[in-house]
Amino acid sequence: MARYLKATEALMKQTGQPYLSIVGSDTIITMYGESACEKILNLGATQARRLGAVGIVTVKSGLSDLAKRLSPLADIYLRLTKENGCLLLHGVKPRTGLYAVEMDVSRGYPLPKLTPIV
Repeated sequence: MARYLKATEALMKQTGQPYLSIVGSDTIITMYGESACEKILNLGATQARRLGAVGIVTVKSGLSDLAKRLSPLADIYLRLTKENGCLLLHGVKPRTGLYAVEMDVSRGYPLPKLTPIV
């Protein structure tokens, strides 16, 4: 973890830009265990805030207890679910309405389209 934190700081110094970190919690759990995962993600969130960077953590549906424990670390917590073959997105923190996620390919490439469900 110390090497990772040093590498992100070095990258920021080299580029002059904040970094973007995308991590799968299941990978960290596999490598270090669930309790260490919470500590690692807490350290990562603290550093991201301190450096003005962005951290994205994915949590699979089978780890909903972990997601609840990690939610205080997040500024934004989005939940993506699938119901009857339709992808649904809503904000847990801050709370938002429910949106259907569709793909718009009218420009020749897939672009997510959010349709509010009223």
